[in-house]
Amino acid sequence: MGLATLPATGKTFHIPCIDVFHLEDGKVSAFDCHYAGTILLGQLGVLGNLEASLKEVKAHSKHVSQCAEETAMSYSISTLLTRNLDDVFGENDPARRRAAIDEIFTEDCVFYEPRGVYRGRDEIDRVAGAIKATHPDFRYQPIAAPEELGNGGRVRWVSGRPGEAPAYAGTDFIIARDGRIAAVYLFFDQFP
Repeated sequence: MGLATLPATGKTFHIPCIDVFHLEDGKVSAFDCHYAGTILLGQLGVLGNLEASLKEVKAHSKHVSQCAEETAMSYSISTLLTRNLDDVFGENDPARRRAAIDEIFTEDCVFYEPRGVYRGRDEIDRVAGAIKATHPDFRYQPIAAPEELGNGGRVRWVSGRPGEAPAYAGTDFIIARDGRIAAVYLFFDQFP
């Protein structure tokens, strides 16, 4: 069942994608294809009024979070994705951000982003704080519900000042281990 309904236009659209191959012992053990959600949403015409377009997605995400059965240190992949956006990279308070990192990341976690690779909770804390300091009033907004596949998942999002058009967009991919984030891969997405 879809999260929202858009009227059919009969127009075609073209969306780039990324193929992710998981290798074990030199062999492909899994394959995932992920499309550029922001380009799709732009071509569908929903990015101009994203706040209205996200009402049903927000309600669904809240329901998923409420229904997730969590233990003190083990979370669903969808919850990990959402908490990484809100409680780590979206958090202004350093103490709350660090508490979330200690709770949802493994000790040997790794964060991959276009400008570097950061290993361990201390480095993720440092980088998340530095990113948030550059735009403390920006909010991350998922543009679709988190998706799970095996021990991984992704969430597509936009960020910007509340009430304004998004300033940038991205997709977070995570690999989970024992209910925590072992690796985060950040891809910045282009607007159409």
